[in-house]
Amino acid sequence: MMDYYYKKSGTIFNAHSYWTKQPVEVIKSFILDNTSKGDIVLDPFCGSGMTGVAAIETNRRFILSDISPVCIHIAKGYCNKFNEEEVESYLKMIRDKMSYLYYSKCEECEHSFEIDYSILEENLENQKSINLKTVVGKCACCNKKIRKMPDELDLKLHDSHEFEKFYYPKDYFFGNEPKRNYKKGIFQVYQLYSNRNLSALSILLSEIEKIGNLEVKQLFLFGFSSILFNCSLMSRYNPKYENTQIKMGSYYVPKLIKENNVLLSFERKIKAIIKAKNEIFKENEIYDGSIILQDASQLDKINSNSIDYIYTDPPYSDKISYSELNLVYESWLRNGRTDTSKEMIVSKASGKSIEFYSNLFSKFMKECIRVLKPNKKLTIIFHNSSLEHWSYFQEVVNVDGLRPLISQVPDRLISASKTSTQYQTDNDSQCFLAFSFIKDNDYKKKNYSTLSDKQYSEMILKIKEEAVQLGYCSKADIFDFTINRLLFSTKIKNTEN
Repeated sequence: MMDYYYKKSGTIFNAHSYWTKQPVEVIKSFILDNTSKGDIVLDPFCGSGMTGVAAIETNRRFILSDISPVCIHIAKGYCNKFNEEEVESYLKMIRDKMSYLYYSKCEECEHSFEIDYSILEENLENQKSINLKTVVGKCACCNKKIRKMPDELDLKLHDSHEFEKFYYPKDYFFGNEPKRNYKKGIFQVYQLYSNRNLSALSILLSEIEKIGNLEVKQLFLFGFSSILFNCSLMSRYNPKYENTQIKMGSYYVPKLIKENNVLLSFERKIKAIIKAKNEIFKENEIYDGSIILQDASQLDKINSNSIDYIYTDPPYSDKISYSELNLVYESWLRNGRTDTSKEMIVSKASGKSIEFYSNLFSKFMKECIRVLKPNKKLTIIFHNSSLEHWSYFQEVVNVDGLRPLISQVPDRLISASKTSTQYQTDNDSQCFLAFSFIKDNDYKKKNYSTLSDKQYSEMILKIKEEAVQLGYCSKADIFDFTINRLLFSTKIKNTEN
């Protein structure tokens, strides 16, 4: 058993963003340990499709499914083969159509230069107003970086309403997460963008939709969706690094905004995606995969006893409301909406209780048993800091026909870089825990022993002491160790012991 360290970076990882992305290198380790070349790997909560990427790189066949059309779009963008021909000609055509939105004049030589990005600032007196503060680029004539106060032309281009000639997304936000921006006047998707970037994105999408080459069109739509958040008002300006930062898993709009050039962002992203896809397919000998829009609690499109291995990370109960966050993608792409009635999450805003979540999770577990071949394995990745949620998780994974592969120390997926929240606290679990099971038709679920509060407290204390002896010193590490030890032995109590 081991800790798997990974970085939230790299050519493949950075090709497209998503709220929770499993690290390809870690998935590959699990696939190599549990399958043989040519085996079929299933991920019923495929998200961004990283399990498919890992299967391609290890020459396994794969089936990916998800309830979200956005996930299907991103997974296909990563996992479908493509042809690079004609990409450059289409990029040139697009540049000719929209480059005028991102030009300014050098104050020294009065020659035009392309804007790399602009800095926007929230109006402190009126939060519904965003002001153009600084224009940044490089003058080819002077051969130097330009940072200038906006002039009349800059202000005019920045307030461009070209988007009114094309499609732009008017869907209203819903749920709890978007409420943070209502005071800023952001109620609809298009309001998450400056007028200039909204115009640029509308033009860009219009040009992509005209492309006749379907492979290039799919590649460009993948690139288009990958820049939707980096080119929104969510892009935070960092004066120290001048990079783009997005607070993932939220709709946070900072007071100081980096308004990226949509055209440059798209061109750079397409080149990055091509590089990533070449890396994905460089060692590939077997390409046999399917990507399906499907509810994980009802895997009707997958035959019984057909899967060699399942690797998946279901929604972590109440941590992220995917349908709320995916609205931006869905609204722009217009390729369908998530069936929220079957979305397996805990959410007060949508009236989904932990019992609702657990019921769907239990149905998913039964489907895993049905589609797995005898004696084949399932690995579930889970994360939560709430003992109550771990208690429910314990119940749903304790089923007839799936024998847990118990380890004395936890298998953990650990990010090499902590979030700002993780630096501020050591009380929460900061890792993803991995639990594996094997299909065994003779296995009967356990009746976990229920201890008195005193007995339970004494046992928890002993487990924590053992954890420290084995080198698990932080509160978060001890929490992981304790959950792993309890999960398949004793009923987890919602207590602060």
